Amino acid sequence: MPVTRITTYESNKPFPVSYFLTSETSYNWTADAWSVPINFTVTKVTKIGDQLVSIGGGIGYWLESPDSGPEGFRARAQLTFLFPKR
Repeated sequence: MPVTRITTYESNKPFPVSYFLTSETSYNWTADAWSVPINFTVTKVTKIGDQLVSIGGGIGYWLESPDSGPEGFRARAQLTFLFPKR
């Protein structure tokens, strides 16, 4: 499924916060049907103990989907462990 980033904002602090507005739009040529979710996500880089992590969450809404597809709102959570080269 293709992911299209609409906009991103990142602060340039030591532990930045990022804001994403995205759509994961797809089209089924056989069924002639669109799937168009729109998502808003916020992530922040921080430390848990000595471990650097990116933690975030977001909400989404299905603007368009097939009759048998998903509808309404959805939520997501994210935790990514970061291992930068030293």
